Amino acid sequence: MVFYFTATGNRLYIAKRLEERPLSIPQIIHRENLEFSASSIGIVAPVYGHEVFPHG
Repeated sequence: MVFYFTATGNRLYIAKRLEERPLSIPQIIHRENLEFSASSIGIVAPVYGHEVFPHG
């Protein structure tokens, strides 16, 4: 299971290389049930200066 955040589409490209159907964080964040289960979970997001930077 791979979650991703992207502003330009670059992270979506990477997420799709890791998982056939990655989950968009902005799209799922408003769901009522935010419970996920998988043998492995990954997050693909912009990183600047070794910190996650969610502002694109």
